[in-house]
Parts: sequence; structure tokens; C-alpha cells
Amino acid sequence: MNMFNKIVDTFVSIKETYITEVRTGVAGISVTIAAFRLNDQGIMELAIGKRKSEPEKGMNALPGGLVEIGESVKQGATRELGEETGIILNSDRLIFVTNREGFEGRSKIDYLFTTLVDKDQFVRDGSDLEDVKWTKVDALPALAFYDNYAVPRAYR
Repeated sequence: MNMFNKIVDTFVSIKETYITEVRTGVAGISVTIAAFRLNDQGIMELAIGKRKSEPEKGMNALPGGLVEIGESVKQGATRELGEETGIILNSDRLIFVTNREGFEGRSKIDYLFTTLVDKDQFVRDGSDLEDVKWTKVDALPALAFYDNYAVPRAYR
């Protein structure tokens, strides 16, 4: 086997491993959505809930999850926000992309989006979050995966 074939075989092996990891949720691309609203008193609030499963089960978190094969990042963000809170993503702003340690120490690329929704937007428990509610930005509890300094300032 020549060097070129060895390189191709190695690349194919790496690609197949990565695709398997994405499909099983061990590694891949995830989205997080910071959904803000101004309440009746003009105070900024953020939709958060408690995680139903590991990693970080029971921790407060923003809605989000893995992008499915065949979805764009925005489609994944729209689906995850709807599944987990009932909010329909109709305007978004990509704030940043980060490479962080994911489940079982695997690398994960995460896209953080923000959206501003109507003050009357109702939220509900969803597929991966429970006790979903609007929380004042200046009174946020500790959040899984993101520090409390970055997220509230994301909508500026």
C-alpha cells in the first residue's frame, strides 16, 4: 500500500468515527439559544429550565442540543428552542461559536444564538428541560455549560 492510500484510509477511518460520534451524541455540533424578553416592567428576562438528563442533570440551563444530520445550525436552533420551551425562533443573532469539552471529554462545537421574543410569549416544559420559566437576567442562577457573565450580556 502506498503512502497516498494510507492517508486516504486514515482519513476515511477518522471521518467514519466522527460521523458515528455525531449520530450517537458523543461529539458534534450543538446549539444553545438565549431567548430574551422585556417583561411588563421593562426588565430583561431569559428563558431557562432544569436539565432532565445527564450531562448536568438538574442544573439550570438554556435551551439547546445537538444539530441533527441534514439540519443547518439555524434549523437545529429553531427545532431545539421549540422542543424545549415552545418558543418559535423567528429572529436570531449568532453571538459566538466555541469549541468546548462535551460529554465524555469529546470535543464539541457549540453555536450560541440569541433571540428577542414578545413579552407575552408563553414558555412550557419540553423534551429536555423542565420547570422552564422566565428569569430576570440580573438574578440568574448558575447555568450549565455557560458562565453567568457571558450569557446575560449576549443580547447587547
